[in-house]
Amino acid sequence: MSFVELNKRLLKGIGMRQRIFLAIAAIPTVAFTAYALFSIWPYHDLIGKAIAVLIIVLITCLCVLAINFTVRKVRGAEVYSEGPYMVIRTKTGYINVGADHERAKLQLPAPVTVTEEKEDEPGTSKETILEMYNKGMHLRDIAKATNSTYYQVQKITAGQ
Repeated sequence: MSFVELNKRLLKGIGMRQRIFLAIAAIPTVAFTAYALFSIWPYHDLIGKAIAVLIIVLITCLCVLAINFTVRKVRGAEVYSEGPYMVIRTKTGYINVGADHERAKLQLPAPVTVTEEKEDEPGTSKETILEMYNKGMHLRDIAKATNSTYYQVQKITAGQ
């Protein structure tokens, strides 16, 4: 298959406007690329040295990684884990990390008891609050007089 046939096959589904747009977009792109290459030409020595340093750093990192990988393969894995169980191998033996809580014998904190707040105190009834509200007292004054919270008074007066 020649280049012309390949080009026709690639451009088969593309309309004339899209071909013109591609041609118009390709010309400045090629021109800018040529300009960029010619403008950095005087600095090719500096760019070459920078790339050489980058490659040296990359090779050094790969060597350190290879040495680390080899040492780990020779010594074997130090941490074994399977599900909730984890074992660490040390020079003296193995440590079962999953059983640390059992070894520590930690106690749970004492249970907390929660008491619910009483809705109405003995001297405060809904009728008393509604009576004060109907006399024209403000909700805050009613709450102070009956030793209730503002929210309780508001809830009672809203549900008249």
